[in-house]
Amino acid sequence: MTSEPTVNAKRESDLAGDVYYRTLTDWTVSRLANGTCKKCYTLAVAYDHAIDRLIDRLKSRVVSAASLRSIEIATDQKSLLAADLNYLGNALVK
Repeated sequence: MTSEPTVNAKRESDLAGDVYYRTLTDWTVSRLANGTCKKCYTLAVAYDHAIDRLIDRLKSRVVSAASLRSIEIATDQKSLLAADLNYLGNALVK
C-alpha cells in the first residue's frame, strides 16, 4: 500500500517534470527565443529536488519489488536530468 506522503511526492515529481520539460521544449523549439536558459535551469533544479524527495519517500517505505522498481525509475530520471543540468549550467556561465 502506498502512503499519502509517497503519493504526494510522486505527484510533485511528475508535475515538476511536466513543467520543466514543457518549458525546455518551448525554449528549444523557439530557437531559444521564448524564455531563458536560467528559467530552464531553475526548473531543472526544482525537478531534481522533487525526484530526491520522491526517492527519500520510497526508501522510507517497506521494501517491495514495486518500490524498488520505482526507485530505479526515479534514479534513471535523475541521471538523465543530470546531463540537462550540466548543459544548462555551462550555458549560463558562457
